Amino acid sequence: MEIVLTSREALDLDRDTTLLYGIPDLLLMENAAERIFQAIKNKYSPSQIHFLAGRGNNGGDALAIARKFFQNNISIRIYLFTDSQDNLSPLSILQTEILQKLNIPLFLIGNERDYQSQKEQILKAPFLIDGLLGIGLHSPLKGLLKTVVEDINADYQGEILAIDVPSGLSGNFDFFEPVLKASATFTVETPKINMLDYPGKSFCGEIISVPIGFPAPLLIKNRHVFKVEEKDLILPERKRDSHKGAYGKTLILSGSKNYPGAALLASGAALKSGTGLLYYYGEVCQEILIKYPEIILLDKIENLDLFDSILAGPGWGEGNETLLKKLISDFSHSLILDADALNLISRNPKLLKNRKNTLLTPHLKEFSRLTGKDTDWIKKNKLQALSDFAVNYPDVSVLLKDSVSILKDGSSFYYLEWGSDALARGGSGDLLAGLCSGFAAQLPLKESVFLSSFLNGKTADLLAELKKSPSVHPSVILENYQLAWNELEKIKCRKINQE
Repeated sequence: MEIVLTSREALDLDRDTTLLYGIPDLLLMENAAERIFQAIKNKYSPSQIHFLAGRGNNGGDALAIARKFFQNNISIRIYLFTDSQDNLSPLSILQTEILQKLNIPLFLIGNERDYQSQKEQILKAPFLIDGLLGIGLHSPLKGLLKTVVEDINADYQGEILAIDVPSGLSGNFDFFEPVLKASATFTVETPKINMLDYPGKSFCGEIISVPIGFPAPLLIKNRHVFKVEEKDLILPERKRDSHKGAYGKTLILSGSKNYPGAALLASGAALKSGTGLLYYYGEVCQEILIKYPEIILLDKIENLDLFDSILAGPGWGEGNETLLKKLISDFSHSLILDADALNLISRNPKLLKNRKNTLLTPHLKEFSRLTGKDTDWIKKNKLQALSDFAVNYPDVSVLLKDSVSILKDGSSFYYLEWGSDALARGGSGDLLAGLCSGFAAQLPLKESVFLSSFLNGKTADLLAELKKSPSVHPSVILENYQLAWNELEKIKCRKINQE
């Protein structure tokens, strides 16, 4: 699991590494240069590479990387965007002095005329290393740098490789334009927060984290935002000498005469999770029985303690307030609330007060109804919106669904990047909720969300690629989860048993 930092946190990490551990900032720069040089060389094997270096330490990184390529007999050309070397950061001045002693030419670009004299060379380069601006940006680009970024975005045909962040992208939550559109971003140590969600994500290309030797105690101290990776997933352990009771009991409250498909999709996904026993209570019993004879149909609910997990909401319709209140007040195990259950909760969110072992799975509009906040504001401020909600409901987990989803669990936030436009069809949320409910009978709730998000998103992406289609029917996703399971088999994920 990768730590995710804001620009302020990243700058503090730099400072404290030097102040508290005595590791010089020059050593950190040299470490970054060596690691990024190796990563680029191994991935692209360039024979010629050009460098765009700004005045700050991001430019200093670019200069140090250029030296590494030069010393490995790879053709380089460096464009230093300043009217005077005296205006550079101290580390960048040091890097230029080293380059000059090695007789490596620097092309200074301090004005429009300088830029026009080098523009053709820049646009013809097979590779451009972007070291114009780093994480310290607090306002939109203007002047010459704005022109350069716009020209490259419009006319450049080669590979743009950004150092730490693409130039123009803030390392915090603000988004400005223009941003240099990179093919790949070699981010120092950890991703920066604006790189993981749209629109910033669309400018980063492939994100490659490059460790440079920050002290572990500093790196992990008081971190609350993480990016979940496939290697972090935990699977339910299956034993040969086990029985159905070893894999939990799940109840689904879903479906109505108007929305029978929601119950079918959610129930089918829960079965795919491997839950030991699946129960259904709702209005579409006949359809459920025909499609899934494995499911146990209930005509009433008497003992909630029988179940390890309960899902309520997909296609549920109106008129279930009394049952929902009973679930919230009396059921102590993993409770997943989706769709219509969320709409009912939005009328009286205080029902969730003091509730634990509970997962809400809203999309943006549903979360807007829950919180009373504007949908567009939530989309641009997901972490803030989740934090505000947590003030009143600190023990309720929320999976805020979008193209990049975020799980708030306890005091931590987890970016889940397995969503895509292939899931942009009605019913995909029913699948996700069903998977979560089935896995929640076998795994901790948080781990259930991680695994369900991966299976749903990865399967959709693989099917979209196979079928060369921009979106995939949820019923097709349901029948092809094995594609994503096969990917997990390659990773050898850790397995646990909650029996």
